[in-house]
Amino acid sequence: MSRTQINGFTFPIVSDLYRDGIYFRSRTDGRYILFRGVCFGPTAKLPPYLPIHSPEDWPRFETYLDLLLACGFNVMRLPFSWAALEPHCDPTKPIYNLDYFEKFFEIVELLTNKGFTIFIDIHQDLLQAAYGGNGFPTWVREDGTTDNAFLLNTPLWGLNYVMNKGLRRSFTQFWRNSITNTTVTPPLIKFAARDRFLDMIEFVAARAAKHARVLGVEIVNEPHPAELDAEAFERELLTDFYREATQRIRKHSKELFVMLAPQSDWNVNLRSDKRYRSLLRNSGTEDDRLIFAYHYYDSLLTGLHGLHFHERKREEYLEAVEIGVQQAKEKEMLPFLTEFGSRQNWFRGVTRRHMHWHFEAVERALVSSTYWNVNLYNTTKERDGFMREDFSLIDENHEPRNLDIATRPYPIASSAKPVRMSFNDRTKIFDLVLHGKPTKAETVIFLPYSQKPHKYVPAHFSGGFKVYYNHVTSGLAAARLDVACSLLYLTLDPNAEEHHIMIVPLGEKIIANSDQIILTVGAES
Repeated sequence: MSRTQINGFTFPIVSDLYRDGIYFRSRTDGRYILFRGVCFGPTAKLPPYLPIHSPEDWPRFETYLDLLLACGFNVMRLPFSWAALEPHCDPTKPIYNLDYFEKFFEIVELLTNKGFTIFIDIHQDLLQAAYGGNGFPTWVREDGTTDNAFLLNTPLWGLNYVMNKGLRRSFTQFWRNSITNTTVTPPLIKFAARDRFLDMIEFVAARAAKHARVLGVEIVNEPHPAELDAEAFERELLTDFYREATQRIRKHSKELFVMLAPQSDWNVNLRSDKRYRSLLRNSGTEDDRLIFAYHYYDSLLTGLHGLHFHERKREEYLEAVEIGVQQAKEKEMLPFLTEFGSRQNWFRGVTRRHMHWHFEAVERALVSSTYWNVNLYNTTKERDGFMREDFSLIDENHEPRNLDIATRPYPIASSAKPVRMSFNDRTKIFDLVLHGKPTKAETVIFLPYSQKPHKYVPAHFSGGFKVYYNHVTSGLAAARLDVACSLLYLTLDPNAEEHHIMIVPLGEKIIANSDQIILTVGAES
């Protein structure tokens, strides 16, 4: 299978990647790979359940996909709908809507050909449409429950998991693998709906396995225990469910990564004790391609429309993202922050600081991530479409919103282990520390420079910059800039164990200790 270039860098295909502790690494050259991307197309929660609604939309949207690539995003999380795939239930065998299935994978093909790595998010919110949600088919509904939902189109819609008895009952029976629904034809009597979900996972995985640039499958978005004991649910039922799903995927692929989300309380952020612990277990599968796919939002801030915001939040966010990395490490999984984001309709200053602190937390934790979200169908009335949320980095007029915050320098591929990274949004100084003897391959850093490949690309270093490196011996270290692709290539000193790299805008005063300038770009060059 061929490798694909992204912004001039030949990005590893999925079979090239493996887990080394909490890092992705390339089998080909040993470099450490970092993913930065977006959750793409949240309107796929609603009909026609696709992140790009029709082939006719591709020509007018392609420029925005080019924009995302030019901003350094290399991965997309795509929502997939079980409701769209299996809208009706034949108890004897799955009958799938192949038209939807083929259209979804046509979009996957378009996006991977463009240069993105993709992972598939089997999405659900509030279970299904009868309860104001999406994701699961309407036949996943227990007898005796009514169509009902509370606080729709408000930031408080998640309270349905607590308040909505019908939702809680149906979700519980799904987890118990025993749905009775006599309102559908044919009627379902103690039907094993959870097993049918696993059939769907296997069906999706069989197709995903044919794509060299599909990273993996996120089994289910934000699983909620409903009426079940939360600790037992995560420690036992959810762990076993994920093990079964992984076995289904492994029938078709040894290469796909399997992304396991902790139960949804993880990302609610309402506990007084913020040091969350997930009870998910690796279950002794000895599968080395499991990902701890966690989310992080400030739900209190969201519920109060961004009004409960203060300086202590910064430390809270830094700690929360790092906890996810440590939890992954303990479980011998890769960490991946698959959702975090800011509402764009808060006070502008709050949104921007909130975004800065979250991205700072991602950088400090050195975790791969996908930001929620980019939606090319955002409208003034419906906003992102579902619950009138308004997170998209592209607005209803197809103008970017705070894209300069999300567009940040980072090492795409590091020839030694990353141990520290930071980007100061005020001074624009980027600081990176790598540890260990480097591989022969170059370290590749995405660096938004002044030569814009797209009119909307932010350029943090438009006035020029200097690259400092503190281990220069005998001219062994070198740097070169691919201006057209906003990529900085560094050859590290092969005799050094510590590599301190600083990228500093021209005119910014720093004390660089023993660091030496190995590249100057701009007026001083």
